[in-house]
Amino acid sequence: MSRQQRWILLIALLLVHPVMLYTLFPIFGSAINASSFVIPVLATVTLGLKTGMVAVVFTMSGTALVFCHLTPMPFQESIPRFLLASTIQTVLCFSADWAKRYFFLHRKAQSDLEDTEKRYRMIFENSVEGILCLDNNGIVVDANPRAASLLGIPFAQIIGAALPEMDTLPSDFRENLQRIILLQGEIQRTGLALHLHSNHQSSTVFDVSISNINQKHQPISWILMFKDATEQRKMEAQLQESKRMESLGRLAGGLAHDMNNILNAIMGASYALNSEISSGGEIAKDIDTITRACDQGAKLTRNLLGFARKSNRSQDVFPINELIESVLTIIRRTAPKSIRIITSLNDEPLVMEGDRGQIESAIMNLCINALDAMGERGTLEIRTDVQNGDFSLSIADTGSGIDESIRELVFEPFFTTKPVGKGTGLGLAMVYGAVQNHGGAISVESTPGLGTTMNITFKRYKGDIGVPEREDATPTTMREHPLRGLTVLLVDDDAMVLRASERFLSTMGARVIPAESGAIALDLFVKHQKTLDFIIADLVMPDVDGAQLLKRIRAMKSLIPALVVSGYSADSEKLRELKSELALFDFLPKPYRPNDLLSAIDKLGVLPKKQTASGNRLTLIKT
Repeated sequence: MSRQQRWILLIALLLVHPVMLYTLFPIFGSAINASSFVIPVLATVTLGLKTGMVAVVFTMSGTALVFCHLTPMPFQESIPRFLLASTIQTVLCFSADWAKRYFFLHRKAQSDLEDTEKRYRMIFENSVEGILCLDNNGIVVDANPRAASLLGIPFAQIIGAALPEMDTLPSDFRENLQRIILLQGEIQRTGLALHLHSNHQSSTVFDVSISNINQKHQPISWILMFKDATEQRKMEAQLQESKRMESLGRLAGGLAHDMNNILNAIMGASYALNSEISSGGEIAKDIDTITRACDQGAKLTRNLLGFARKSNRSQDVFPINELIESVLTIIRRTAPKSIRIITSLNDEPLVMEGDRGQIESAIMNLCINALDAMGERGTLEIRTDVQNGDFSLSIADTGSGIDESIRELVFEPFFTTKPVGKGTGLGLAMVYGAVQNHGGAISVESTPGLGTTMNITFKRYKGDIGVPEREDATPTTMREHPLRGLTVLLVDDDAMVLRASERFLSTMGARVIPAESGAIALDLFVKHQKTLDFIIADLVMPDVDGAQLLKRIRAMKSLIPALVVSGYSADSEKLRELKSELALFDFLPKPYRPNDLLSAIDKLGVLPKKQTASGNRLTLIKT
């Protein structure tokens, strides 16, 4: 019945009520008078307390009129009766309103409770996390399907099972859980890590949140929530690995820079000595040994700088499949005949941009490591494929594999599993640096006894393939004292490097003005500006470094040619800024040979245009 219909019914009853009392009271007496109490209660229940009170007024008024007309009762006697009747009606209306509210609220609370239980049961059943409810003894009293799925236990076997006694769970987890349950009331919330291993040797890690309910008369005392944290742990491990590799890269870069300074001093001193002794003899051979050792040290530091991603790299565009075939040409000649080499190269033209030499060296290192792991027998497989616009390169072997405990260390510099004297530990570090240097990614898959697969992903070059220029490698000779008549301002904060470089340049005929800092070099430049022909300055120095020195000199309106040298590479922010701002400027990485230095100076247009004894123009030979 609608609210409008209830109002109509009430008004009809109020209008009919006096008529009923007047016509039926003589017949039924007080029985019909009971309707005076029923109508207000009905109005209160259907339309509210205010309406009930209005009904009290109307019914009592009608009753009073009828009684006064039908019964010859004195006025003084009728007043107490009507007041009592009104009071009873009012109490009945308030009681009816209270009963109505109680009944309504009770029904609403019960309905809300049912809705809440349904809602939370739906959340419980469909939660992405596994949930187990335990009693005081660790017995599972409730669980959701996700918990059974994560733990790999049939749902029917979970309910009623003692979780600390499940053999399918690791013993350390069960012992820790049992210890927590015994500390009832002392622990409100805690957590455990659960490691589960499947039949395929894969490991799943769960973060288990344990909460103590500890409520009286409740069957549930503990709630365990299982969250699959495998991917999160992998990402955390990758982040830690990235941070560790970044720290090692900074260490390797700093070490390579210092080593290049030392090698530059040794190489400069050896060339200076070589120019002052006659050719041949044991001393000359010793000096040659020193220079060759410096060359080997320079290669080592280049590997370190490659790992640190601070090495200078050229920009080539080349097909990766062609590069792989070139590497395999050498590998097939050196690999044992019993090792089978398989290639599965994608038919598409997989082209990349970068330093061809670095990538070639990286692939060569991985192939050599694979051959070492297999010994005299096995299979080496190289595959390329397209992945989401990029391309992947995989080098797999059937060797001894890499143990999981050391797998994350293989790319760290100086880490090696080879015997002493068989490896430097820089091969995979250099590979890692080269891959990172080209914006790629590398990962390792290995099973001890079954083999190892190195997976590399590179960005695919989508432009046109240019024709690389060939270097002119025509050997010529270098005349004696090529820097005769030139004056150079030499700046380096390392005293040993400064002295060796000074001797080196002096033997080449140059007049050298040494400066052990950028500030001193500025004073010397002002003093000798008119006689200076060019400047050689170290890039990394305290206070005033090489870049700041050149900027201040250029601010003096001087266009003197300048050569910046450094144990780092040319790929640095300072040098890129200098190249874009300054003219008559070039860079030379340490350690450098005489011909490297002369080539750099020649590019600056500093070398005098003299003729050699044979009439030929000055030419250089790489040694």
